[in-house]
Parts: sequence; C-alpha cells; structure tokens
Amino acid sequence: MFVNQPLSGAAPAASLASPAATPAPVGAPVPTASPAMAGDTATLTAVATNAGVVPALGVANPRQAAAEAMLKAVDGLEADGKLTAPHATLLRGIAGKKTTTEQQLRLLTEGISHLGKHYNWGSTGPDQFDCSGLTLYCSKHVLGLDLPDTAANQMATLPQKIERAKLQPGDLVFFGKERITHVGIYLADNQMLEAGGEGQVNTDKGRVRIRSVRADYKGARRVVADSPVKQPRPNRP
Repeated sequence: MFVNQPLSGAAPAASLASPAATPAPVGAPVPTASPAMAGDTATLTAVATNAGVVPALGVANPRQAAAEAMLKAVDGLEADGKLTAPHATLLRGIAGKKTTTEQQLRLLTEGISHLGKHYNWGSTGPDQFDCSGLTLYCSKHVLGLDLPDTAANQMATLPQKIERAKLQPGDLVFFGKERITHVGIYLADNQMLEAGGEGQVNTDKGRVRIRSVRADYKGARRVVADSPVKQPRPNRP
C-alpha cells in the first residue's frame, strides 16, 4: 500500500518550491558588491600602487613638478619687483607649454633665480656673473655640463647647431661682430636671459636680466640633450 502517492500527472510537492539556500559556514566572509571603480581615485591609487604597475595617482611627474617650481619662482620674482609683468607672462607661457621639457624648465628656473645680480667680468657666480659665467653656472648645476668659460669657447665646444627659426627655451644664443663676445640663454618670443655688462669689466649698470635678442646674433647651440658633451674649462685669455 502506497501512502501519499501523488496523483498521476501532478508534480511532486518538493519541485514546486525553490531549493533552500545552503547556509554559509560559520566565520566565512560575507560577499559584498564590488566597489565602483570609475572615478574612484582612492581605489585606483591603491590598486595601481600595490600592483606596482604605475605610480600612485595624483603624484606629480618630474616635468609637472618642474613646471610648478618655475611658476612659483616667477610669482615670487614678480612680487619682489625683479620681473616685469610682460616678462612674467612670457615665462608662465613657457612653463605652461606641454612641449617644454623638464630639463628646459629646470635650466630656466635656475637662470631666473639670479635676476638682478651684478655683472662682473670673469665671475662665474653665484653672487655675480659675466655672460659666459651665467651660462656655465646654470648648465653645471642643472645639467651637470662642464662648459668652457668664454662665449667663444662655449660656442666652439657645443656640437649641436640650431637654426634661429628652431630656437627653443634653454638654447644658448651667441653674439659678436668680428668675433664671438657674448652669450645668453634663449627664452621665447625673441627674448633671452643674460648677464649684461655694457661692454665693461665691471659696472653697477650690468645685471642678470631679460632683454630682446641682440642685433649682432651669430648663432645658437643646444645644451639640453641626453648626452651632454663634457669639456675641461680652459683658462681665460
């Protein structure tokens, strides 16, 4: 005799209900929804840093840090009266231009930090400079480049000649009539940084300053390069 036998064609009672969920073991972690990743800077930073794939998000790259340092320097120099408003605008434009490299930014930041210092023939800084002394000092401290200490020797030593139409920030620009007698650091828009001495051995008129590229322009050389040319410093004639 069969008890509780289902009627013919009817589904068993157990099949009408969903299977009971298996209880999780005691102490097992409770599953949670994955956090939203889009726009979640903290999560992306943690994942990227822990994985060692990319630097933590929000950390300035070297070029960005150099640009911010230059902008800060420009603000300070303008506030101190060492930069005119047009020159400050020029420098901010250089810092904001994406094609300006980290080394170019660092070289110009070093150069403008000496604005207003006295000119003295034969001086290589840091308290006073002549024209080649300024380019020598900045190139050494920023690029580790050992340049000779006259404008003519610097032009002869550096191998990378630059056409005037292709000048970039940080290029060295050279001047003279019958021979090379002056050098400055190119900025942009036909402006340069120089230690100008008005052709005298020393003068209170001479300063590290920004001015237009001189009419007796003779050529340019690039110092910002992957493989700087190391040269011993000859004695001044």
